[in-house]
Amino acid sequence: MGYEVGKLLGYPVARFVLGAVSTIGSSYLVSRIGEKQAAETRLERLEKIVDQLAAEQEEATKKK
Repeated sequence: MGYEVGKLLGYPVARFVLGAVSTIGSSYLVSRIGEKQAAETRLERLEKIVDQLAAEQEEATKKK
C-alpha cells in the first residue's frame, strides 16, 4: 500500500517540481540575456556619443 501511494504521489509531484524548476530557470536565462543586450545597447550609445564629441573637438581644433 505504501509503495502504491508513493508511486501515485511521487511521479506527478516530481513532474511538477521539474516543470517549475525548468520554467524558473528558463525565465532567469531570458532575463539575463535581456539585461546583457540592454547593457550592450547602452555601451553602443555611449560609444557613439564619445565618437561624436571627439569629431566635434577635432573640428574645433582645426578651425583654430
